[in-house]
Amino acid sequence: MLISNKISEENYKDALIIIDTEMSLFEISAGQLYEYKANTLIGLELYDEALKVLDEAIEKWPEYPRRSPPFSFNMKEEYNIPDELLKQEIRQEVEDAFEKQGIPEYKFYRIKADLLRILGKYDDALKLVDKIIKLNPELVEAFTIKSLIYVELEEFDKALDLIERVIRMETNDIFYQHDIDNLKELTLHSIEKLIEEKPDNVIYYHVYGNILIMFEDYEKAIMVFEKILDLESDLSSTFDSCINIGKCYYELGLNEIALNKFLYTKQLAEKEQNDSLINKANEYISKIK
Repeated sequence: MLISNKISEENYKDALIIIDTEMSLFEISAGQLYEYKANTLIGLELYDEALKVLDEAIEKWPEYPRRSPPFSFNMKEEYNIPDELLKQEIRQEVEDAFEKQGIPEYKFYRIKADLLRILGKYDDALKLVDKIIKLNPELVEAFTIKSLIYVELEEFDKALDLIERVIRMETNDIFYQHDIDNLKELTLHSIEKLIEEKPDNVIYYHVYGNILIMFEDYEKAIMVFEKILDLESDLSSTFDSCINIGKCYYELGLNEIALNKFLYTKQLAEKEQNDSLINKANEYISKIK
């Protein structure tokens, strides 16, 4: 607790002293101490040392930590199970959990992959994160790191494909929603940083708006696509922005506003005699009419 408090307060030097003291007292140190030490060294910007600690930790505990399956404590109320049978059921679940030994989370791999990303070593980071995904294809945190890498490399199609893959993921992981919320927060923050650096870059706004749509944040997405219309943009950009605005209004149940947007996009396409865009507009119009 003392160590975690020091780290949360960014008092890394004191934290490192405590960690090294505890590690010197035990011949075999717990994985938790290695995690604390790696994060502390990263906080101190001692990245090479942090990577060495992480490599040692991966060697000792490659699957650390293992997340135990959830236990069902609501069964009595749901199914009116007698207390004695409920206790037997819980005991059996506990025994099954220990037999399965939980779900490996490969946390040291993930910390290392994210550090390599921060250091701009994208090729190494991608190789490591692909290894994690191969080991556990349902580990959302690994996809989050990979999505951030692609955003920073401005390979936006790959980033959007990954985000969509995670959103469509079928899993019983009780932490899934928390991990999804974290994915949303980090990817949006990453694209926001790009927009701050180049506020007139229309592509960044399109990516930003599409991520918001994926996470069903339609009202904010509308604001982003309307911002694109305020910037200088070509027919394709204007058309896509209006289509996306229409899609957002449709999802919000405002069909009349959505239809007007789709009709406007059709007028734009007809003015330019662009048959491909006309057909695309008609597809969306047909969903409402």
